[in-house]
Amino acid sequence: MSEDGKDMKDYDLFSIDKPRRSVREKELIKELQVFFHANKGDPISKTGYDNWPGRRFSGETISRYFGKWENACAMAGVRYLKKHQYSDKELIDHFETVWRWRGQKVVTGDLKEYNKEHNTTVNAVAYVRRWGGFPRFVRLFSQYKLGQITFEQLVESKKQKNVREPIQPALRAKVLRRDNYTCRDCGATPRKDTNVKLHVHHIVPVSKGGKTVLSNLITNCDVCNLGKGDRTD
Repeated sequence: MSEDGKDMKDYDLFSIDKPRRSVREKELIKELQVFFHANKGDPISKTGYDNWPGRRFSGETISRYFGKWENACAMAGVRYLKKHQYSDKELIDHFETVWRWRGQKVVTGDLKEYNKEHNTTVNAVAYVRRWGGFPRFVRLFSQYKLGQITFEQLVESKKQKNVREPIQPALRAKVLRRDNYTCRDCGATPRKDTNVKLHVHHIVPVSKGGKTVLSNLITNCDVCNLGKGDRTD
């Protein structure tokens, strides 16, 4: 109750600034209950609702009205499909299920179609994020099912994110002093040729797991450094 005796709910109800809604709360709650029963009492998801032929609204409309999908389901008293982080085994098992369902090599569109028909939510992004690329995972999965690699090797083949650490000035100076300010490959040095520019180069490239530590750094001139790229020789 406000100081002037007015119920705050009245302010919300009678305000002309409040946008009109094209649907009523009771309609949306009833809609979710009908969908829940049509789904045979299994937990429902927004994706599943959007794929339901009998829907009257969109999952996004329901989510916006109640703040989020979970709130809507709670108001309707129905169980909803809780999001969780899929384990490696769950993703691999699901992929095998889709492959057997399709009867041939899986493409991204097959995952979408399977989701639509079976009310699942696993998409290609889950495999890309973990294995670095969808075609790469397909190839590795095929090798696993053909017995060319083990389940453990398939899991361990997940994309390793190598972060390039900047070479700090103190470390760079230490490498140059250790190498006597001379290119370790061709012997060029600014003391003999002022046009020579020295770089500190990773022996094992960062892209291949190399670390930014003294033992993995070497002095090279610009010509030798640029010519190496990701090679380790």
